[in-house]
Amino acid sequence: MGELIDDLLSLSRVGRAGLRREPVDLTSIARAVFDELQKKDPERRVNLRVAERLLAQADNGLMRVLFDNLLGNAWKFTAKVSEPRIEVGTDQQQGGTIFFVRDNGAGFDMKLCRKSLSPIPTTSQ
Repeated sequence: MGELIDDLLSLSRVGRAGLRREPVDLTSIARAVFDELQKKDPERRVNLRVAERLLAQADNGLMRVLFDNLLGNAWKFTAKVSEPRIEVGTDQQQGGTIFFVRDNGAGFDMKLCRKSLSPIPTTSQ
């Protein structure tokens, strides 16, 4: 419960700050979050694959909160898997770049998932 309250407080602080769109290195954020998870549970071995040069125009603080949540969930839901694997990367779909975090842990039936997200168009800088 304490962890949930801390997370909500963190999200509320980020939500009150103005959105600052800037170049963000998602590879570094993902690895930093993973390192923190590993320090909390040093006996646990998880195969992490993070693509190099995952760069985005985004709010750095919000991306940190996002990866804390996504990688935290992946960490939690791969706990009972014999060879846990978490992957962070991109796919190209419909002319846009899709960033993903996927794992081989407990999941849900994708047939029940609505496909409501559309890809973010790629823009050159």
